[in-house]
Amino acid sequence: MLAREENTRGEREVTLDPCSAGFTRLVAELLDKPGLYWLEHHGLALKVGQSQSGIGRRLAHHVGVAFHDIPSHRKFFPAWHCFMRALVGRRITVRWQECPPAAISRLDELEREAICDADPLWERMKDENEALKAHPDRQADFTDAVTSFLDGW
Repeated sequence: MLAREENTRGEREVTLDPCSAGFTRLVAELLDKPGLYWLEHHGLALKVGQSQSGIGRRLAHHVGVAFHDIPSHRKFFPAWHCFMRALVGRRITVRWQECPPAAISRLDELEREAICDADPLWERMKDENEALKAHPDRQADFTDAVTSFLDGW
């Protein structure tokens, strides 16, 4: 990971909804800040990601296409789309770690390290992801399964 003095870290609980005031404030705050982010639900790591152009941009994109159920996104990224659809509207803790310009070239490596450390649910769903690619007609079942799992967590 990045040395503490090289970055700014943060954490905020928001509703993943592009219409939520808390979410839009977080997106605006992180819009152009490159770095890593974690999505968590009651202590469960859901997803670890990174953005070179801005954490806020990445979050706004992921939540926006899921919220608006964009057909092309559903077609080309079925499992990711279903996973995010299950998160939209939930209170989620977003953690982030900004990345200084000198370390941006290492973001892919830092993301892999963070994924190994957090073991997020998304990474543990590889079999389900592959099954959904083979049977895209089961998207609603996938979303329902993730929703049910999170409801019980």
